[in-house]
Amino acid sequence: MIPNPWVLLGVVLAWIASLVAVGTWQRHDGAAETVARYEKRDNASLIQANATIDRLNREARAVEQAHAKALADIGAKHAKDREQREAQHRRDLADARDGALKLYVPGACPAADDGGPAPTDTAASGGHDPTAGQLPGSVVADLLDFADDADRNTQQLGACQAVVLSLYPSTTKGESP
Repeated sequence: MIPNPWVLLGVVLAWIASLVAVGTWQRHDGAAETVARYEKRDNASLIQANATIDRLNREARAVEQAHAKALADIGAKHAKDREQREAQHRRDLADARDGALKLYVPGACPAADDGGPAPTDTAASGGHDPTAGQLPGSVVADLLDFADDADRNTQQLGACQAVVLSLYPSTTKGESP
């Protein structure tokens, strides 16, 4: 006896529906498992990346603070040196005005009667010979001002070099940063 075709068709449709249902169920579980595996891996990578970022941020802050301290130290040293240099300059100018500081031109002497320079006998020792001419106080003050300008520029250059060396500590003489 041949079974009823409608029954056969119903059984085949039920079998197909069960296959689709099982496939969908398994696919959902497989996809969920795959998603969970990827999320776990991504979370571990994200945790590790965050830890690395935090460590690098701490190191960068420490380097920045050390650099700021080095620059502050350089600035304080430069200010102290500048104050000392200016105080010395004021003392030298006061000494020059009071006559305690005298500068001489070695070998200079008053002009002879004919208007030309008179012969000089310079001391071999290079000390204050009696024929050496004393510079006027205004010239001494100007010379001290020029020397102070040179000292100030030298100290500023030294401070600038200290800043560059603090930025590039591995740089040695003759190498560019």
